[in-house]
Amino acid sequence: MAVSDFGIQTRLRASHRAYQWTQLDAALIVLGAIALLGLVRATIAITVPYPSATEGWNAYHTAAAMAGLGPYPPASSLMVNNYPPLSFYLVGVPGWLIGDYVLAGRLISLASFLVIILELKLAAKAMGCSAKHAGFASLTVAVYLLFDTAYVGINAPQFLGQAIQFGALLLLIAAPRRGTRLVLAAALMVLALFIKHNLVALPLAVGLWLAIVDRRASMVFIASGVLFMLAGVGLFQILVHRSLWEILNQPRIWSLGLALNGFGGRVPEFILPLMGTGLLLHRARGRYVWFAAGYTVVALAFGFWFLGGAGCSGNVVFDVFIAQGWCGALALHHLTGRERHVALACWFVPAIGMIGFHAAADNFKPRYWLSPNAPQVTNIGRDVAFLKAADGPVLAADLTMLWWAQKPATIDLWSYEQAVATGKRDGHELIDAISQRRYAVLALGSEPNALAASPETPRYYVEAVGRAISANYRVDHRDTTATYWVRR
Repeated sequence: MAVSDFGIQTRLRASHRAYQWTQLDAALIVLGAIALLGLVRATIAITVPYPSATEGWNAYHTAAAMAGLGPYPPASSLMVNNYPPLSFYLVGVPGWLIGDYVLAGRLISLASFLVIILELKLAAKAMGCSAKHAGFASLTVAVYLLFDTAYVGINAPQFLGQAIQFGALLLLIAAPRRGTRLVLAAALMVLALFIKHNLVALPLAVGLWLAIVDRRASMVFIASGVLFMLAGVGLFQILVHRSLWEILNQPRIWSLGLALNGFGGRVPEFILPLMGTGLLLHRARGRYVWFAAGYTVVALAFGFWFLGGAGCSGNVVFDVFIAQGWCGALALHHLTGRERHVALACWFVPAIGMIGFHAAADNFKPRYWLSPNAPQVTNIGRDVAFLKAADGPVLAADLTMLWWAQKPATIDLWSYEQAVATGKRDGHELIDAISQRRYAVLALGSEPNALAASPETPRYYVEAVGRAISANYRVDHRDTTATYWVRR
């Protein structure tokens, strides 16, 4: 018996020596647990009726596409669509089958997010990283996307397009790069651009990288991409009878101040990983190091540019998070000793700091996880019923509320505001409609800025709309979703 016990203890000690727990193991466990919590919350939130103007906006255009009307209103319409066409059909088909375009878009968004996280790990492994280092990359990105943004599981095409792009990247990472794979990868990159037009950082970074490491492959990839893009633009012109550039180039304020403001708010998230990337470039070379670093630079440049546009949010820097995730995996792979510990801290500390911010914001109570967006959804049912019962059209800043109330959307207020701010419209259409009490209900904000207009919106317009509302409407009730005005 004693001999048997001694043998068991010897094997246990040998097993312990064979596998020593490291700081990376601890980081993986912590990040995995946090990502799992965020994923559970995002999954529960899919079925929660919380308002998001973007989701309703997408749903209205998807419904028009599936009805055979096309997703693009006439140029004279006050409803505006500045997205390329494919997402409305890719979401529209499953949405038609289940009878809910918002839910279909949310499910596709969540599935695309999961695919992206898997693709990040597979790509890191293809770059030569170990399974642990690749897992660290995918988990840090997952934590950022789940906690720093509200995009996981919402009806928006961003993740769908990126999932397709990273699938294309997997075709390009490993050599030899044969012609068929290059052409297919170019086709997928262009396909993603016809889903979401801001996904330009990865195709450009890949083209530049291939030009350095594989000149022949770069020529095939770039030439194929240009041909597919020209074919897509031409087909769009034939089918829609409008220029794609005209569709995408809707009026929007751009300013250096907005870019500096938006980018400055991201500096605490970027600074340590960028320092880690600098250490990686100082100590290591290699084609994949250059790719991840180059992708980071391109993503930062485009992120800064896009953040200068009014209404742009965190999705325009997703490429930065993802590029930095790969830089983190490569740093752990190439660096040794103390420098590897420094690299681990450069990516782990910002992620934990972000979680600490959420905890400080009182978001770690059970209600946050089990009842997502509870404050916003408290009055949803009552407010949707109120809008649905309105005797006439409704003006709403949040088009999702309008969608759930089964009311037609006649104006995209945010886009209209941008047209006024850029001088493309003078605002009389909305002011006249309110003055003539054409709307039964206004679901907007409170006085003195009932439009909740952004600072760049001309004051004359905001004040004129406010006067028209005050003179012709009174407040029925207000809650977490909006202030509800009815005719006097």
